Amino acid sequence: MNSNVGMGCRSVIVSLGLAVVAHTALAFTLTGRRWATDHIPMTLQLGQSGGLRDGSVDWDACGRGSLAIWNRALVSTTVRFIPGRGSSGPPIGLDGVNSIGFAGDLLGASFGPSVVSLTHTVAIVRDGGDETVEADVLLNAAQSFDCYRGPRPTGPPVYDLQRTVTHGLGHVVGLGHLDATHEHLPAVMHAHLGEVEALQLNDVQGALALGGVDAAGIPFPPRNETLVFYQILESEYRDTLEREQDEEGFVNAEGSAVWFPEWLRYVLNGCSAEEATTRVLMQIRDGGVQPVCTEVEAGMFAFPPRNQSLGFLLALDAFYRDELGRSVELSYVDLEGKAVWLSEYLRFRVNGASDVSARSQVIQQIRDVAGGSDNPAPMPASCSNVRYSITDLGLVLSATQVGQVDPLAPVANPTSLLLNDGRVRLFFTNTGEGIASAISNNGITFEYEGIRIFGPDANAMGAPTGPSRVFRMSDGRVRIYIGSSHSGVSSWTSSDEGQTWTLDAGERITQAQAEMNAVQKLSIVTLFDGTYRGYFGPAPQSNPDITLSDTGPPDHWLRSATSTDLLNWQVEDGILIGSGALPLTASAREVEPLLRSDGCLTLFYQLNKPQDAGITVEGVTVVGYSTSSDGRSFTEQFPLITTRDPAGPDVLEMPDGSWLLYHDSTTDASEYGHGIRVVRLTSSSVN
Repeated sequence: MNSNVGMGCRSVIVSLGLAVVAHTALAFTLTGRRWATDHIPMTLQLGQSGGLRDGSVDWDACGRGSLAIWNRALVSTTVRFIPGRGSSGPPIGLDGVNSIGFAGDLLGASFGPSVVSLTHTVAIVRDGGDETVEADVLLNAAQSFDCYRGPRPTGPPVYDLQRTVTHGLGHVVGLGHLDATHEHLPAVMHAHLGEVEALQLNDVQGALALGGVDAAGIPFPPRNETLVFYQILESEYRDTLEREQDEEGFVNAEGSAVWFPEWLRYVLNGCSAEEATTRVLMQIRDGGVQPVCTEVEAGMFAFPPRNQSLGFLLALDAFYRDELGRSVELSYVDLEGKAVWLSEYLRFRVNGASDVSARSQVIQQIRDVAGGSDNPAPMPASCSNVRYSITDLGLVLSATQVGQVDPLAPVANPTSLLLNDGRVRLFFTNTGEGIASAISNNGITFEYEGIRIFGPDANAMGAPTGPSRVFRMSDGRVRIYIGSSHSGVSSWTSSDEGQTWTLDAGERITQAQAEMNAVQKLSIVTLFDGTYRGYFGPAPQSNPDITLSDTGPPDHWLRSATSTDLLNWQVEDGILIGSGALPLTASAREVEPLLRSDGCLTLFYQLNKPQDAGITVEGVTVVGYSTSSDGRSFTEQFPLITTRDPAGPDVLEMPDGSWLLYHDSTTDASEYGHGIRVVRLTSSSVN
């Protein structure tokens, strides 16, 4: 059921996806609508219940299982369901809140006796696909529900709330029901609720296609990232190439960002350039997503020559002009520029490069062309012109809050992980007990969870625990890199968001490789070419010949290593910052790298002899930072946190693009002890 309501030059589509009682070419169908954001907030308003069959404490807990099911299926994309905020009352359509809840009707209209649930979606008509702006999963309050796994119980109908909500969330993502020719295939997204309780291949294929990952396995980026790249390309042509906005065409930025990758998807999956063009135009005519021609093995992507890419863009432009009746759009980028640079960006992405890496490499190519040189062009903007500042948000964990009797017990070395559901898990060393964790919905207020890697067990396995850093890998798993005062760097891997860990064989960086008596945590960034660079230093007690009473704090220094697989690391020559480096010789330790979108890299670290850097403070230590255009050459350093003897900085980018920085320090004077604090990190440019 659909209705269209005019809104100026746009339209709002209100659609209803129903689940009813008992009632490769790609089997899934798509609604033609997608979200502009990668993080979809959903507010659970299901409320309390009696004892549920699967042990869930209430309806909301049962429904959260559906959010987790979809987030696991979408792990190879950037799309995530995150906890939403809104009214605690019953869900209401058109209220700006994405809700899951029980309802007696829909905007006054009766559900009818056969409807179990209904997904109400509101979307705005846009070029390149309609944009979903609100979605509500409404469960018919007149039906009987429980939360259970397996077949439906005998007797009067009692529906499993979790599989019902999972079906509804499929509509929220943008999936329709399976088409009539594939009714025999198992899927949650059948029009009639059945016994299938887990997402099937057909469900996941459709979701991956919507999330920017081709069902045949080619990892295309989400459309919002391609759109941002195209907007940057426009700016680059204007500012670097000094082009005029006089290129006439009929396809706007959204259309270019959506349909060129879609055409390329068909070409990379065995379609000729002409057939790929035909299938894209069928999609634009509301023919649905067409099947690819063949399935291509990973790593065997043969990109088309630029004349074929240009030919498609010419055909798309004519289609927008003649069939869609669009007016002229002015651009800085000509069609040939679109064909070349969109292909280059997507070539980097499908071969494993991150969004930041792919953008930076393409921009560098454009600047090299502009400079008329085959050599890499210098960074046009000065990386050191960016300064950082903080706003203290307070204490998140104290020693006593994590079970220690002594308020000065060493609860320290925070490292943060953004979970697939939008929450934040913070790992830290909890005295001698091992690596512990705490959980938060907002990254600021945390609840202690317990020990994740038990220290005595790790010691017995030859991997003593100490300062650590977590890193999410491209396959969705998480790896934690742990240093200690007695060894090199060990690592553990988790497949469940850091709840349980398995020790990886061997050491990532040995003491001999590092030329240190002991190695601290390894902090990693993904480089522009898809490889990795890690930063590290000696553990605090790595030089037994230096004592605090003789010379003050020991000298520390920062080094780097590179890897292609995150397991085998090659230590790079030289010292970056600290004793033995030039020109920044002040003692530095506990490093955290931040790779910015402009290609510059900032290291945050503890200065345990700030006076050697010309920094005067009342305490003993500060957290400072230095920025580089190549991740290796650092020439300036600035103080960032100068109170409460801070250490162990850790930076986390939140879903909204803001940064939080965690660090350990003394607590407030009124509650003196040891703990972990959080600050808001911001940047600004200076002349």
